[in-house]
Amino acid sequence: MKKQSLLLAMMLVMTLTIGLFLTPTPTLAITKVTPTPDPAGSEVEESSFDVETLLEEAIEKIEAQDYAGAINDLDIIVSMDATLWDAYFFRGFAQSEVGDFDRAIDDYTRAISIRPYDWTTYSLRGDLYLRTEDLAQANLDYDQTLYLNPRYFQAYAGKAVLYLQRGDDATSLIYQGIFEALRSSANGNTNEAFDILNSTLENTDTVPVPEELGYVYYNLANLNISESNWADALDAMNEAIALQPEMQDYYMARGFIYSETDELALAAPDFYQRITLVESSQVDDVLDLGETVTVDMDYGVVARLTFSGEAGQNITLTARDSLGVGVDPLLVLLDADGNPIAGNDDGGGELDSLINDYNLPETGTYTAVVSHANGGFTGTVTVSLK
Repeated sequence: MKKQSLLLAMMLVMTLTIGLFLTPTPTLAITKVTPTPDPAGSEVEESSFDVETLLEEAIEKIEAQDYAGAINDLDIIVSMDATLWDAYFFRGFAQSEVGDFDRAIDDYTRAISIRPYDWTTYSLRGDLYLRTEDLAQANLDYDQTLYLNPRYFQAYAGKAVLYLQRGDDATSLIYQGIFEALRSSANGNTNEAFDILNSTLENTDTVPVPEELGYVYYNLANLNISESNWADALDAMNEAIALQPEMQDYYMARGFIYSETDELALAAPDFYQRITLVESSQVDDVLDLGETVTVDMDYGVVARLTFSGEAGQNITLTARDSLGVGVDPLLVLLDADGNPIAGNDDGGGELDSLINDYNLPETGTYTAVVSHANGGFTGTVTVSLK
């Protein structure tokens, strides 16, 4: 809903206040959930309320800073539908605004259990852990935020504060530099962002090289990608992966660089590495020449579609967002031995992926692997072979 998007944007701006002080193997933070009680003495008749309308009203109350009223509405929604991510997410925000951090953390934890790939929720929960001086849990949440989206600059602000509180000024300055660079980039000051990131690298001379510099190189690579400086982008991304090889999005970014420079054979292993790192469920099917297979895509879904091919045969594979809802297909071709030999993201126009007029190297059973990139996770993808 548009109202939800507007409020979410407003909330993200508010989280930036954590950076005003400025002049890992990813692990989920695990907390025990304390149940939030239903409204005292109320028994809700479901027919009396429309959940979507009530949610809109709760969001409007949050925008008007009527947090108590919003919490009351969201309590009713939760009593009607205990699986609605939005209700826990927005109630968590409202609870945090009235200073009830424990219940806010509980609600964010519930939201994460429903949508475990939402980096915003981890970041907001991390902010609350930071405010309640649970630095270990805050760090886990910020790490998970950056694992899911290492471009999310609010988490870098939180990490800068966290390491400052730990007395680790050197590491704090690394995160501060990334935060300031991404803020400059968001404001359209690309050259300033380059200068800040390069200065951060030059001013970090500890031995061994801290793995946190991987974030610096990654964001430096993305700046170069935005300027189509492909060679510099590749150099920076190679440094990032060497320092933080567990980061799934780094392989996505390097694969994109290879894909944009028409090096599909080099893009394929990186795209496939990224797919396997985020994989949580698998769909198996057969894809026949001239036919189309439909895949219901969600975060972590990986479809493996097998087909027979002959040496020298030219094929074209396409993965499309069939309903235009914003799902972003990612496509990799595996040879008969399971090795990735071609890959693409967005080569088919808009968010669609395309491996076009590809010459099969040998006779055997090939596999088209379809998952999602960063542009959108949920929707229907159609995969065709010609």
